[in-house]
Amino acid sequence: MCDSIALAATSLALTVASTGMGAISAAQQQKSQNAAAEYNARIAERNAQQSELLAQDAIARGKIDAEAQRKETALKIGAFQASRGGSGLLVNSGSNLDVREDMAGFGELDALTIENNADREAWQLRNQATDYTLQANLARMSKRSSALAVGSSILTGTSKFGTDLYGYRDTFKIT
Repeated sequence: MCDSIALAATSLALTVASTGMGAISAAQQQKSQNAAAEYNARIAERNAQQSELLAQDAIARGKIDAEAQRKETALKIGAFQASRGGSGLLVNSGSNLDVREDMAGFGELDALTIENNADREAWQLRNQATDYTLQANLARMSKRSSALAVGSSILTGTSKFGTDLYGYRDTFKIT
């Protein structure tokens, strides 16, 4: 009877020790995972900030390039008028007026296309920034879920201890 009590007590002690070691291991693993998750979250946040800055830069560049296109168009129209006027032609009527208006229209269309392309680039970069922000949030959420591993390890060990203790009830005369 003494041997079976010692064996049962040893088994229960080992279960407790195993639960403790499992909890310590899970806690260390959680700490490591949390550090990695926080690092990943910070990198993702930095990437999101960078994408937003690039989006703002794309819009600014689009405005500058569109304005340069408008100036270039105005110079071309001015050169056209000067060459036609220098030849003694009327620049404000007939086909010369049509050509000048077409030049202005196509020049403005080019400027608007430049702005639109810049807006699309900024939209893409802002979507990328949103994705990075979501990655940061997901990384931080994984920190919370790894905390459950420690609790799960303790609960599993406690459950095993209870099951083992129940199995030894006759040995310890537990009613």
